[in-house]
Amino acid sequence: MNRDERRLRAGLAANAGWRAGLELALPPRLFYTIVASFLGNEHAGPGERELFDAAAPVLRDAIHQGLGPRFMVAGRGGWTPLTLLGAVNVHLLMPFEKLGRATVISAVTHFVTALDADGIVLLPTGGPVRGALEKVVDVLNEYPDIAEGVDRSGRKNARRMLAACRDLGFYPAVAGEVAA
Repeated sequence: MNRDERRLRAGLAANAGWRAGLELALPPRLFYTIVASFLGNEHAGPGERELFDAAAPVLRDAIHQGLGPRFMVAGRGGWTPLTLLGAVNVHLLMPFEKLGRATVISAVTHFVTALDADGIVLLPTGGPVRGALEKVVDVLNEYPDIAEGVDRSGRKNARRMLAACRDLGFYPAVAGEVAA
């Protein structure tokens, strides 16, 4: 365990009362990270930037709603709920930094979809967040020669992400696993 992970775990332990809010805010935070990298960059295709522009504020609102009105108020150890959430986000995505972007996007997409299916984070049908999720899946499926391998790897890495969340004490009641 490195210094950053020890600090993260100490922050989670010292601010255990925030856990429920962090659990609610984590899926939109992870998805915001991939939506921003995928749709919110200079390489976004026609309509993709508009989709990001519509989804980003909804995701930010979901993050803030999950964390509650005091998301910027410091707790123990100098953490705020928002900075602790950011550290968890980095901790979960760091092991995947050497994987291809499509694999990471697939992993987060499968992870968020599984949490939506289990009712932990709800993505309204027809809403911009669901639209962004569907667009990500559509774009990945445009490359059938790599889509199957990316999907298989994404599912495997989504299971790893869920295991890492559980290791940090998140989502112990999630009944279903990400489909194999």
